[in-house]
Amino acid sequence: GYSDDLKAMSLRAADAFHRRYYVPSNAVGALVGDVKAAEVLPLLEKTFGQIPKGPAPSPPVFAEVPKRAVRRSTVIFDASPRLFIAFHKPPAPAKDDYVFDFLDVLLGEGRTGRLHRRLVLKDRLAQGVGTFGAPGSRLPNLFVVAVTPLQGASIEKLEAAIWDELERLKKEPVSDRELEKVRNRVAVSQARSLESNAGLASGLSLFQTIVGDWRYVLEQPKVVAGLTADDVKAAAVKYFKRENSVTVDLHK
Repeated sequence: GYSDDLKAMSLRAADAFHRRYYVPSNAVGALVGDVKAAEVLPLLEKTFGQIPKGPAPSPPVFAEVPKRAVRRSTVIFDASPRLFIAFHKPPAPAKDDYVFDFLDVLLGEGRTGRLHRRLVLKDRLAQGVGTFGAPGSRLPNLFVVAVTPLQGASIEKLEAAIWDELERLKKEPVSDRELEKVRNRVAVSQARSLESNAGLASGLSLFQTIVGDWRYVLEQPKVVAGLTADDVKAAAVKYFKRENSVTVDLHK
């Protein structure tokens, strides 16, 4: 948290928070590897099983008012300029969340991403560009386009080029070749995240916590493999709207 929040927190409040949320009924565990359940389960019962279960805390309740206007902020700070354009999107397990996994690769992954080819290689307006989801994955969140402009580059031209690429997604279906390439890259990335025991345990426990079912690990690749050009176009039309955007311009 923020340091000011920690300074204002009392020992009693911190203890109450810990007792409310750090309980077995609010925890998920995953055990992965060359283990024998008959040996491990008694050990877990002897250790973790001795902790009182406690009442499960209420899930977070959060809702934002539908966006009807462009939101923009300009921040002056002593560092390299940055430009962020973010769009509100749903979390897993909504199908559109899978589409944004696809868009993350299509638009922002490495030198083959559409935005890199446009802003860095073609228009020479940026030294780097990427996309990511934030700030979490349990509640409705954001799909963010982050750009580091070249020195002296016009922010207005950068924004116009980004929006031009987003509008292109609404008008031109992704080609079969690009569709297959991106689907494969998404699938490979997901598979690699589960290669190690630690990665598999993390994935299983994460999805059990976020969507309430560890089987999401198995379903996610199937859904991504079935995404179509129409799915991508529909998501672009639905979410890449100015009234659904938040723009932050950071500069000296």
